[in-house]
Amino acid sequence: AVNGASSAVYSSRVVADDPVSYWRFDEGEGPLVDSRGFMNGFYGTSPQRDVPGLIAGDPDTATELDGNGDYVEVPA
Repeated sequence: AVNGASSAVYSSRVVADDPVSYWRFDEGEGPLVDSRGFMNGFYGTSPQRDVPGLIAGDPDTATELDGNGDYVEVPA
């Protein structure tokens, strides 16, 4: 991410590269959603969700994995 960039700018740059899948890790609940519509993943155990994201001042949220058993799975 670029300092001062918004999540919308970041997302548009990722999508411009035409990835097959793109997971934002910003869901407050439910599955790990593939914003490209290919295939959703899932959150294993209980990672902390709705934490502040990487881009300062951006209202978009993130998921925090504690390094002690938290994980996510995305399809191959």
